[in-house]
Amino acid sequence: MRRKFNFDLFRLNIVDIEDLFLEERSPLIRGDADILRAIEGACSSEFDNEQEARNAKYKWSLRYFNDYSSTCQSRRMISVVLARSVLEKDGLIVTEDGISAGSSASYPPLASTMMLFFDMNRHLVAAEHSGELSQVSWKDHLEKILDDVSLSQGKASTIRLEPVPEKHEII
Repeated sequence: MRRKFNFDLFRLNIVDIEDLFLEERSPLIRGDADILRAIEGACSSEFDNEQEARNAKYKWSLRYFNDYSSTCQSRRMISVVLARSVLEKDGLIVTEDGISAGSSASYPPLASTMMLFFDMNRHLVAAEHSGELSQVSWKDHLEKILDDVSLSQGKASTIRLEPVPEKHEII
């Protein structure tokens, strides 16, 4: 059965970091090779980002870096999967004696995912508009992961996503 792919479109931007603790001559992210190196590096578990909410604890991860250069020679396309795993969640727990409030954890944790497609020729990102993750601050956590990988690579720049407005839309 075919599923419709709904997506939100973002412009891929490089933002230079001004920080007192970075060396003056720190290299900057410039060019597609640096962007690809940062995105591919972010797909490591080393850069997973934990989030503590009021009633739950989550882990955000990037995985499955795919380069479609061999399939699509006319455009440089890559994709990654962004996942939010539920590490712990507070709620009602059924026990042998009844039902009580508590915290539950599972291993391995369940995750919700969304696909991100990067068009490197136009520096655009298509983010899957998935029901569960599109309602939360996925972009903030993705950018935090990209910040961490940029700093680990010694770069004084990071990657940001800027929403592309629809035709006749005012931001």
